[in-house]
Amino acid sequence: MFSKRAVIVSTSAGSSPKSAMKDVEDALLYLGVPSITKYGIAVQAMNWDGVRTSKKEKIDKDTSRIAARLNRREKPHVGIKTRFIFNMMRMMQKSGWGSSPVEKEYWEQNGWLGKKRPWK
Repeated sequence: MFSKRAVIVSTSAGSSPKSAMKDVEDALLYLGVPSITKYGIAVQAMNWDGVRTSKKEKIDKDTSRIAARLNRREKPHVGIKTRFIFNMMRMMQKSGWGSSPVEKEYWEQNGWLGKKRPWK
């Protein structure tokens, strides 16, 4: 998960879709996804046919720009927030506060309780 990219796309008929996107972003962050791009837009319509042509053109332009940026071949950089959360979970596993012995065994098999890290 530490080398993947994610795109969160959300539309709404009325107000901003920011709160819905934030929940998904938090979940992806805890899964270890280092590169998360969000795109949310209020379309003021009940279905795609009701969306104004200018709004459709804006959506097409914006999503094309996001796709071009994501099409780059470089590996995403794991940020400090993801590293911090990983290290918190690592300390919990080492001290026995993990959810199960099976999970701790998985961490040991991958070498994450030692010096090895999943993003290297």
